Amino acid sequence: MLKDAGKSDLKVKIITYSNPRPYNSVGGQKLAESVQNYLAKIGVTATIDSYNWTDYKAKLANGEGDIFFYGWTGDNGDADNFLSLLDSHEIKSTLNASQYSSPVVDALLIKGRALPNGTARDKVYQEIQQVAAKAAPWLPLSHSQVLAAYSPKVTGFSVHPTGSVFFSGVDK
Repeated sequence: MLKDAGKSDLKVKIITYSNPRPYNSVGGQKLAESVQNYLAKIGVTATIDSYNWTDYKAKLANGEGDIFFYGWTGDNGDADNFLSLLDSHEIKSTLNASQYSSPVVDALLIKGRALPNGTARDKVYQEIQQVAAKAAPWLPLSHSQVLAAYSPKVTGFSVHPTGSVFFSGVDK
């Protein structure tokens, strides 16, 4: 398809983080190398620059790299906790790392935040997902798994639906 489009000898720069993240326990370097290998199979040459998290965030803010990796671990289960990452007002803060900008999504986020939990609010966030799916500002690659050991000696322990672990009320 690239050749048919007149694109050959493509070169891209991947920037990544060097440390493990909650959503990527192997770290960004291995993820970048995996993507680099896939790209090589279709004739795209990718270089990788890896940075500590602080420097990486600065590189993202400056718009460096053609490909970068970002993840999110929700801590409350609310749709806005994830979809706020598409808020164009968060581009400068790098929370919207994709630098996606949509007046439609911005307006829907404002509307959704003003509504109480329920069907009407759910529909607003579903609409945001539909708009975002068509625009494809992200390419989801993976998700983490939360693991927890169990022992009948421990009482009051559970894993929250968001994957968070709270030890309040846990006893042995």
